[in-house]
Amino acid sequence: MANKPFCTVPFVEAFSGDRAAFRNCCATDPAIYSLPGQTFSEWQQDPRLVKFRENMYLNQWLAECENCRIQEQQSGHSFRTTVNSQTTIDDKFGVWPSRWNLIFGNVCNLGCWTCDEHSSSVIAQHKKTINILPVDFVDPNDEFESQWKSLEQDVITSYNHHSIVTLTLLGGEPLYNKTVNNFLSRLQELGLASRTRLEFHTNATKINKKLFSKDTWNYICIFLSLDAVGKKAEWLRY
Repeated sequence: MANKPFCTVPFVEAFSGDRAAFRNCCATDPAIYSLPGQTFSEWQQDPRLVKFRENMYLNQWLAECENCRIQEQQSGHSFRTTVNSQTTIDDKFGVWPSRWNLIFGNVCNLGCWTCDEHSSSVIAQHKKTINILPVDFVDPNDEFESQWKSLEQDVITSYNHHSIVTLTLLGGEPLYNKTVNNFLSRLQELGLASRTRLEFHTNATKINKKLFSKDTWNYICIFLSLDAVGKKAEWLRY
Protein backbone atom coordinates (compact mmCIF):
# COMPACT_ATOMS: atom_id res chain seq x y z
CA MET A 1 0.00 0.00 0.00
CA ALA A 2 2.95 2.30 -0.63
CA ASN A 3 1.09 4.01 -3.48
CA LYS A 4 -1.47 6.34 -1.95
CA PRO A 5 -4.42 5.38 -4.20
CA PHE A 6 -3.92 1.63 -3.64
CA CYS A 7 -7.19 -0.02 -2.61
CA THR A 8 -7.62 -3.47 -1.08
CA VAL A 9 -11.39 -3.56 -1.68
CA PRO A 10 -11.46 -5.52 -4.99
CA PHE A 11 -9.08 -8.10 -3.50
CA VAL A 12 -10.78 -8.78 -0.16
CA GLU A 13 -14.46 -7.83 -0.51
CA ALA A 14 -17.18 -9.49 -2.56
CA PHE A 15 -20.32 -7.62 -3.58
CA SER A 16 -23.54 -9.45 -4.30
CA GLY A 17 -25.91 -6.92 -5.78
CA ASP A 18 -29.29 -6.86 -7.43
CA ARG A 19 -29.91 -8.55 -10.79
CA ALA A 20 -28.35 -11.72 -9.25
CA ALA A 21 -24.98 -10.26 -10.22
CA PHE A 22 -21.64 -9.64 -8.55
CA ARG A 23 -19.81 -6.33 -8.90
CA ASN A 24 -16.32 -4.98 -8.38
CA CYS A 25 -17.16 -2.38 -5.72
CA CYS A 26 -20.11 -0.48 -4.27
CA ALA A 27 -18.35 2.89 -4.62
CA THR A 28 -17.07 2.86 -8.21
CA ASP A 29 -18.90 4.70 -10.95
CA PRO A 30 -19.48 3.01 -13.26
CA ALA A 31 -19.41 -0.41 -11.63
CA ILE A 32 -18.39 -3.65 -13.36
CA TYR A 33 -21.01 -6.41 -13.15
CA SER A 34 -20.66 -10.14 -13.64
CA LEU A 35 -22.18 -11.72 -16.72
CA PRO A 36 -25.56 -13.51 -16.56
CA GLY A 37 -25.17 -16.99 -15.08
CA GLN A 38 -21.57 -16.39 -14.03
CA THR A 39 -20.65 -18.17 -10.78
CA PHE A 40 -18.65 -16.38 -8.13
CA SER A 41 -15.54 -18.43 -8.91
CA GLU A 42 -15.89 -17.50 -12.58
CA TRP A 43 -16.41 -13.86 -11.65
CA GLN A 44 -13.16 -13.90 -9.64
CA GLN A 45 -11.32 -14.82 -12.86
CA ASP A 46 -13.25 -12.44 -15.11
CA PRO A 47 -10.70 -10.45 -17.21
CA ARG A 48 -12.47 -7.18 -16.39
CA LEU A 49 -12.18 -7.74 -12.63
CA VAL A 50 -8.58 -8.97 -12.99
CA LYS A 51 -7.71 -5.81 -14.92
CA PHE A 52 -9.41 -3.61 -12.33
CA ARG A 53 -7.32 -5.24 -9.61
CA GLU A 54 -4.13 -4.78 -11.61
CA ASN A 55 -4.92 -1.09 -12.00
CA MET A 56 -4.88 -0.73 -8.21
CA TYR A 57 -1.08 -0.90 -8.41
CA LEU A 58 -0.87 2.18 -10.63
CA ASN A 59 0.31 5.25 -8.79
CA GLN A 60 -2.76 7.24 -9.77
CA TRP A 61 -6.47 7.51 -9.06
CA LEU A 62 -8.75 5.61 -11.43
CA ALA A 63 -11.55 7.62 -13.01
CA GLU A 64 -14.17 5.21 -11.65
CA CYS A 65 -12.82 5.71 -8.09
CA GLU A 66 -13.56 9.44 -8.10
CA ASN A 67 -16.12 9.14 -5.28
CA CYS A 68 -13.51 7.91 -2.81
CA ARG A 69 -10.97 10.49 -3.99
CA ILE A 70 -13.42 13.35 -3.35
CA GLN A 71 -14.44 11.98 0.05
CA GLU A 72 -10.81 11.76 1.11
CA GLN A 73 -10.16 15.31 -0.05
CA GLN A 74 -13.11 16.55 2.00
CA SER A 75 -12.86 14.43 5.15
CA GLY A 76 -9.72 12.33 4.93
CA HIS A 77 -11.76 9.13 4.96
CA SER A 78 -13.55 6.94 2.42
CA PHE A 79 -14.69 3.38 1.90
CA ARG A 80 -11.20 2.68 0.55
CA THR A 81 -9.41 3.93 3.69
CA THR A 82 -11.82 2.05 5.97
CA VAL A 83 -11.25 -1.32 4.30
CA ASN A 84 -7.51 -0.69 3.95
CA SER A 85 -7.23 -0.03 7.70
CA GLN A 86 -8.91 -3.38 8.45
CA THR A 87 -6.89 -5.43 5.94
CA THR A 88 -3.61 -7.25 6.41
CA ILE A 89 -1.66 -8.05 3.25
CA ASP A 90 -0.32 -11.57 3.75
CA ASP A 91 -0.13 -14.84 1.81
CA LYS A 92 -3.95 -15.12 1.88
CA PHE A 93 -4.49 -11.67 0.43
CA GLY A 94 -6.81 -11.86 -2.58
CA VAL A 95 -7.13 -15.66 -2.52
CA TRP A 96 -10.78 -15.56 -1.43
CA PRO A 97 -12.86 -12.75 0.09
CA SER A 98 -12.63 -12.08 3.80
CA ARG A 99 -15.49 -9.57 3.51
CA TRP A 100 -18.95 -9.92 1.95
CA ASN A 101 -21.42 -7.19 1.04
CA LEU A 102 -24.72 -9.06 0.59
CA ILE A 103 -28.02 -7.66 -0.69
CA PHE A 104 -30.74 -10.11 0.33
CA GLY A 105 -33.35 -9.13 -2.26
CA ASN A 106 -36.04 -6.53 -1.53
CA VAL A 107 -38.04 -8.19 1.28
CA CYS A 108 -39.17 -5.39 3.60
CA ASN A 109 -42.00 -4.63 6.02
CA LEU A 110 -42.17 -0.92 5.18
CA GLY A 111 -42.92 1.19 2.12
CA CYS A 112 -41.10 4.48 2.72
CA TRP A 113 -41.80 7.31 0.30
CA THR A 114 -38.04 7.76 -0.16
CA CYS A 115 -37.64 4.15 -1.35
CA ASP A 116 -38.67 2.15 -4.44
CA GLU A 117 -39.65 -1.32 -5.64
CA HIS A 118 -36.04 -2.49 -5.88
CA SER A 119 -35.55 -2.16 -2.11
CA SER A 120 -39.06 -2.73 -0.76
CA SER A 121 -41.37 -5.67 -1.47
CA VAL A 122 -44.22 -3.58 -0.01
CA ILE A 123 -43.76 -0.88 -2.63
CA ALA A 124 -43.35 -3.50 -5.36
CA GLN A 125 -46.66 -5.11 -4.37
CA HIS A 126 -48.49 -1.77 -4.20
CA LYS A 127 -47.21 -0.72 -7.62
CA LYS A 128 -48.13 -4.11 -9.03
CA THR A 129 -51.65 -3.77 -7.65
CA ILE A 130 -52.22 -0.45 -9.41
CA ASN A 131 -50.22 -1.53 -12.46
CA ILE A 132 -47.46 1.06 -12.42
CA LEU A 133 -44.40 -1.19 -12.10
CA PRO A 134 -41.79 -0.61 -14.82
CA VAL A 135 -42.36 -2.93 -17.79
CA ASP A 136 -38.90 -4.49 -17.40
CA PHE A 137 -39.12 -4.91 -13.60
CA VAL A 138 -37.79 -8.23 -12.29
CA ASP A 139 -38.44 -9.02 -8.63
CA PRO A 140 -35.06 -8.70 -6.81
CA ASN A 141 -36.10 -11.40 -4.36
CA ASP A 142 -36.70 -13.90 -7.16
CA GLU A 143 -33.26 -13.11 -8.54
CA PHE A 144 -31.68 -13.44 -5.13
CA GLU A 145 -33.35 -16.77 -4.35
CA SER A 146 -32.06 -18.21 -7.63
CA GLN A 147 -28.52 -17.38 -6.53
CA TRP A 148 -28.56 -17.91 -2.77
CA LYS A 149 -27.89 -21.66 -2.46
CA SER A 150 -24.51 -21.44 -4.20
CA LEU A 151 -23.76 -17.98 -2.80
CA GLU A 152 -24.25 -19.16 0.78
CA GLN A 153 -21.64 -21.86 0.23
CA ASP A 154 -19.27 -19.30 -1.31
CA VAL A 155 -19.59 -17.19 1.82
CA ILE A 156 -18.96 -20.14 4.13
CA THR A 157 -15.87 -21.03 2.07
CA SER A 158 -14.32 -17.77 3.30
CA TYR A 159 -13.96 -19.32 6.75
CA ASN A 160 -11.62 -21.92 5.25
CA HIS A 161 -9.21 -19.14 4.31
CA HIS A 162 -9.62 -16.51 7.03
CA SER A 163 -9.85 -16.56 10.80
CA ILE A 164 -12.29 -13.61 10.77
CA VAL A 165 -14.93 -12.90 8.10
CA THR A 166 -16.87 -9.62 7.82
CA LEU A 167 -20.49 -9.76 6.63
CA THR A 168 -22.47 -6.66 5.70
CA LEU A 169 -26.16 -7.53 5.38
CA LEU A 170 -28.42 -5.35 3.24
CA GLY A 171 -31.94 -5.47 1.82
CA GLY A 172 -34.82 -4.64 1.87
CA GLU A 173 -34.99 -5.04 5.58
CA PRO A 174 -32.54 -7.87 6.37
CA LEU A 175 -33.86 -8.51 9.88
CA TYR A 176 -37.37 -9.04 8.47
CA ASN A 177 -36.03 -11.55 5.95
CA LYS A 178 -36.32 -15.22 6.97
CA THR A 179 -33.38 -16.14 4.72
CA VAL A 180 -31.12 -13.79 6.68
CA ASN A 181 -32.25 -15.17 10.04
CA ASN A 182 -31.83 -18.75 8.85
CA PHE A 183 -28.35 -17.96 7.51
CA LEU A 184 -27.22 -16.36 10.78
CA SER A 185 -28.63 -19.30 12.72
CA ARG A 186 -26.65 -21.66 10.48
CA LEU A 187 -23.42 -19.77 11.16
CA GLN A 188 -24.09 -20.18 14.87
CA GLU A 189 -24.76 -23.91 14.45
CA LEU A 190 -21.51 -24.31 12.49
CA GLY A 191 -19.57 -22.56 15.25
CA LEU A 192 -18.63 -19.68 12.93
CA ALA A 193 -20.39 -16.80 14.72
CA SER A 194 -17.40 -16.09 16.98
CA ARG A 195 -15.31 -15.64 13.82
CA THR A 196 -17.79 -13.25 12.22
CA ARG A 197 -17.77 -9.46 12.19
CA LEU A 198 -21.41 -8.63 11.57
CA GLU A 199 -22.67 -5.35 10.11
CA PHE A 200 -26.20 -4.68 9.01
CA HIS A 201 -28.48 -1.84 7.98
CA THR A 202 -31.94 -1.94 9.55
CA ASN A 203 -35.07 0.18 9.90
CA ALA A 204 -35.02 -0.86 13.59
CA THR A 205 -38.50 -2.36 13.64
CA LYS A 206 -37.43 -6.02 13.82
CA ILE A 207 -34.66 -7.02 16.22
CA ASN A 208 -34.13 -10.64 17.29
CA LYS A 209 -32.34 -10.10 20.60
CA LYS A 210 -31.53 -13.78 21.00
CA LEU A 211 -29.94 -13.97 17.56
CA PHE A 212 -27.77 -10.92 18.21
CA SER A 213 -26.48 -11.70 21.66
CA LYS A 214 -23.28 -9.72 22.27
CA ASP A 215 -21.55 -12.90 23.43
CA THR A 216 -22.27 -14.75 20.17
CA TRP A 217 -20.55 -12.73 17.43
CA ASN A 218 -16.99 -11.48 17.15
CA TYR A 219 -18.30 -7.96 16.49
CA ILE A 220 -21.65 -6.33 15.74
CA CYS A 221 -22.22 -2.94 14.10
CA ILE A 222 -25.79 -1.74 13.53
CA PHE A 223 -26.61 1.08 11.11
CA LEU A 224 -30.07 2.47 11.87
CA SER A 225 -32.13 3.98 9.07
CA LEU A 226 -34.16 6.64 10.85
CA ASP A 227 -35.11 9.52 8.57
CA ALA A 228 -37.68 11.26 10.77
CA VAL A 229 -39.55 11.11 14.09
CA GLY A 230 -43.11 11.64 15.24
CA LYS A 231 -45.76 12.48 12.64
CA LYS A 232 -43.20 12.88 9.86
CA ALA A 233 -41.93 9.36 10.53
CA GLU A 234 -45.45 7.94 10.45
CA TRP A 235 -46.03 9.63 7.08
CA LEU A 236 -42.66 8.66 5.63
CA ARG A 237 -42.59 5.04 6.78
CA TYR A 238 -46.10 3.76 6.19
